[in-house]
Amino acid sequence: MWIMLAVLAAFGQALSWAFKKKTLQITGLNNSLGAVSFITAGMLLAGLHVIFDQHVVINASFVWATSGVIVLNVIAVSAMYKALDSGMDFGSLMPFMALTSLAVVPIEYFVRGILPQAMQVVGIVSVVGGVIIFSFRPWHKRDLNGILYFGVTMACYSIVPVLMAVAVHASGSGLFSAAVFHLGIAVGFLVLVFITSEQTSWRNMSAQSCYHILLRMITAGVIIAFVENGPATLALQSASASEVFAIKRLMPLFALVIGRWYFKERNITHTMKIGVGLMIAGSAVVIWFQ
Repeated sequence: MWIMLAVLAAFGQALSWAFKKKTLQITGLNNSLGAVSFITAGMLLAGLHVIFDQHVVINASFVWATSGVIVLNVIAVSAMYKALDSGMDFGSLMPFMALTSLAVVPIEYFVRGILPQAMQVVGIVSVVGGVIIFSFRPWHKRDLNGILYFGVTMACYSIVPVLMAVAVHASGSGLFSAAVFHLGIAVGFLVLVFITSEQTSWRNMSAQSCYHILLRMITAGVIIAFVENGPATLALQSASASEVFAIKRLMPLFALVIGRWYFKERNITHTMKIGVGLMIAGSAVVIWFQ
């Protein structure tokens, strides 16, 4: 079940970020997007928690791990929005996320004392190698800002999966943990909305424009809850962060398809196909030796 949830989360992340990239074409609403989408996701996950699993343990481990998840996510998502808004192709930018799969391994060992099997490490290295080959092409100077911002996102997302796993196992409830994560992140973005005076941008738009943009943001939140982060958090109840996020880093495969279909990106090369093949093969090895 955790494998299915992790694959679903990979697809959900690509789909969610595509919605966000489309919404970010309206400038000046980055923090509003974070606030609305994450509060939507948090409320949906809280409702599911109340319905399905009310037993929760809150201790010091849960508090410190959750605090870390929230702070790092606000930083990571803010940087990611700037990267998505940089003008880089969606299908070219997303593969870099797979590099975090390798970084999760030593971090999880340091924090939780858990290591994947030797062949699983080989699989994770294959995923990372696939990303490097996938991304092997001449880069333009205009791409530099997007890559730098996404580097901040990757650094944060190398640590977040391990803290999520700590919080989930400490509380005993993936749904409760996910609800707290997302509501906390939403609060962080609400603070940024007022700090950056984004409410002014809303006032300058027509009521119809506000409605359409708000609907997109809410849709992104629904995808986050049901298809992206919700399944990934539940998967952490049954497998390690290294295993779950190695599978979730199949996201570039789905991003490539979405970039071609939704954003009409056509620059698919042979190296990109080879890279995708290595990512799939590496993920299969991780699953096989679980």
